[in-house]
Amino acid sequence: MTYCGKQGNFQRDVDRRNFHTVEKVLKDLPEWDRNVIIDVFRRKEPIENTVREVSKKFGTNPDVVWSVLSKVSRKIAKEN
Repeated sequence: MTYCGKQGNFQRDVDRRNFHTVEKVLKDLPEWDRNVIIDVFRRKEPIENTVREVSKKFGTNPDVVWSVLSKVSRKIAKEN
C-alpha cells in the first residue's frame, strides 16, 4: 500500500481503497495493538530490528509483536 501522507491525495483508485481498508481495520483494533502496528510501520529500519525495538518499547516479547503483525495482516487481507 502506498500512503501519500494526505487522505484523498492518491494517484490510483486502488491506493485509495487500500488506505480506507487499512484505516477501517486499525480503527477496530484494541488500542495497544493499534499503537504497536503504527509504531512498527513508522520506522524505516529492517523489520527484524523494528520488531525488536518496538517490543522493548512496549515491554513485551518480540513474538507478541510478530503475532499482532500477522493478525492485522490477515484482517486486512479479509477486508479486501
